[in-house]
Amino acid sequence: MKKNKQLLVLNYHYIREANFPYPAIYPIGMDDLYRQVKRIKAQYSMPNPNQVKNYILNQKHFDEPSVFLTFDDGLKDHICAIREVLDLLNVKAAFFICTEPLIKKRALNVHKIHYLRSIISPDKFREMVYSRIPNSFKELEIRENAVRIYKYDEAEVAIFKYMLNFALPQPLLSNTLDSIFEEECINEANFCKKWYLDEFEIKLMADEGHEIGIHGYTHKPFSTLSAQEIITEIKTNANQLEMITKREPSWISYPNGVIDKNVLGRIKENLKDLKLGFTTETGWNGPITEPLMIKRANANDFSDYFG
Repeated sequence: MKKNKQLLVLNYHYIREANFPYPAIYPIGMDDLYRQVKRIKAQYSMPNPNQVKNYILNQKHFDEPSVFLTFDDGLKDHICAIREVLDLLNVKAAFFICTEPLIKKRALNVHKIHYLRSIISPDKFREMVYSRIPNSFKELEIRENAVRIYKYDEAEVAIFKYMLNFALPQPLLSNTLDSIFEEECINEANFCKKWYLDEFEIKLMADEGHEIGIHGYTHKPFSTLSAQEIITEIKTNANQLEMITKREPSWISYPNGVIDKNVLGRIKENLKDLKLGFTTETGWNGPITEPLMIKRANANDFSDYFG
């Protein structure tokens, strides 16, 4: 086996049918997930979380190239994916869960954006946002970063998404989205109940051998926060997950997959219990020298890896 092709981590988000009026949520259907996982199992080994941990931390190399699945955000879709796909194919995975929806019944901004864009026409939603923010944010030079991060979108859409997710100050973004939720008569508590895993489901997943990991309390991009704010995001999330699962989480998936190397040093100093960290740098993992910077492929690029 080639040393640079030992472990591929494949990451998923929405697992549901694409039945929204406007293109904003790009899910993988449950039947498609089943076909993908079945195809992976036919070609590769699929280790469990303990085997992945031993490979990364203890250099217990796999006998053959292996694929491990992760799921981000703590969506209700994921318990369905376990019951309808992973259980049937005897696969264990890692689930990285934000806890603000559980604790405060507040939806994550990233999902508010997805949902609003999926039910409101693009022109109307853009107008609703721009009418609520200062003009200075409409003229930011962000095209280069936007098209790099949102490579699946047209440039105009990518720029708008980048402004929402990275350029707007978080308080302004939250106030803007709250206002639009209210205008659209969306009950946020009901939205959270429908959209996110509950405590019983999270505990059950942990008890059944899936890894429950940290994804930040609010899913705010770490690039928009100070080092101390990041540490607080992680500690708050970790404490709440430990209360639910009765296990101390030691895996993290960075929101939006990005972590500054200087901040990583602060995290190591202050959060010594963190063992594995997953990014959005794509590709196979060979020998891993930094366990907190593991590569991960996007499930939307499935055909690039499996034909």
